[in-house]
Amino acid sequence: MTWIEINKKNLKNNFDLLTQYLVGPSSIGIVLKANAYGHGIAEVLPILHSRIDTAYVMHLQEALEIRKIEQALGLDSKRILIMGPTSAKDILEASRKQIHICLHDFSYLAFVEDLRKANISVLTQIVVDTGLSREGFLPPMLPKLFEELKNCQDVFKIEGIMSHFAHVEDITEQEYALQQFQVFEHAAVQLKKELHLESLQEHIAASASFMTLPQTHKNSVRLGALLYGFWVSPEMKLSTKARFENLPAIQPTLSWKSQTSMVKRIPKGFSISYGCTYRCERDLWVAVFPVGYSDGYPRIASHKAYVLIDNKRCPILGRIAMNYLIVDVSNLLDAPPSTPLTALLLGTSGEQSISVQQLADWSNSIAHEIVSRISPLLKRVVV
Repeated sequence: MTWIEINKKNLKNNFDLLTQYLVGPSSIGIVLKANAYGHGIAEVLPILHSRIDTAYVMHLQEALEIRKIEQALGLDSKRILIMGPTSAKDILEASRKQIHICLHDFSYLAFVEDLRKANISVLTQIVVDTGLSREGFLPPMLPKLFEELKNCQDVFKIEGIMSHFAHVEDITEQEYALQQFQVFEHAAVQLKKELHLESLQEHIAASASFMTLPQTHKNSVRLGALLYGFWVSPEMKLSTKARFENLPAIQPTLSWKSQTSMVKRIPKGFSISYGCTYRCERDLWVAVFPVGYSDGYPRIASHKAYVLIDNKRCPILGRIAMNYLIVDVSNLLDAPPSTPLTALLLGTSGEQSISVQQLADWSNSIAHEIVSRISPLLKRVVV
């Protein structure tokens, strides 16, 4: 058995703590894409629903799941923004559910007449490519976009403008980000002027820039990593420490646990797991846990990672498999246990802990990848 625990108290405390760092009239929205960074939309949303102004997702299906949860729990409908691309069919469903979509390029204009004939209007936000070179309209495209939008405001109800920073988490100097911010601010001013809009939801700041560039908060920020209790990167944490006397004491909200499927004695000279990359130099007691890379535990962490059992570090032996990992428990046992052992893969146990960043370091990766790849099939429990 393998499961995820979500700490309700830590999640609420992280939100309340971070609100103290808001600048100006800004409010906090939570990023729920990738199954709430692996934490679970169904588990996270009810905890923070009353506190947030916007839920950010990548796909229509995620947005519909949020609406379904709201309806089931009798909650008000929050603003939801699909940041990813949407088809004509998606736009129709988004309109019905009062879900915001993003315009990334001129291809959306092909939908205008069909939507108009169907008497459909959809809440819309404009994505500006300020320097990430990904989705969004480049600055030279904006005058043409504004002219096109003047003719279809009955279909695309412009409610907001957004962009993404390209390079704030890996460095301590922010010149490039500040250039992006200038482009974004100019685009927002021009959009309101050209389309005669009194107000817009304006958002470019996410977790990294939230702390390192507070002047970019505008009137809404998108938070994921910090709310979930981990730092975007060591560099971002260092930049924050340089700006503020005290770091916000965010706490991890996710723990990952697994119980043994078996414990067995492996004789000296035997090899463990695929490839025979580990050979026992002495008789060992090993515990087999039903969790592997298909569940999101990174295979590349083989020969480096350990788990915590009874507050003690127990190394993973051999290669991590699709559905199993094998752990040395010789220092814990001299006979088969009477009850299953529980391993902590992520989280805190006594004075010991395994952070998301630690597992990312073992995997030559980043914290975002670790949590977002945790399988949605694993059971999630709010504690």
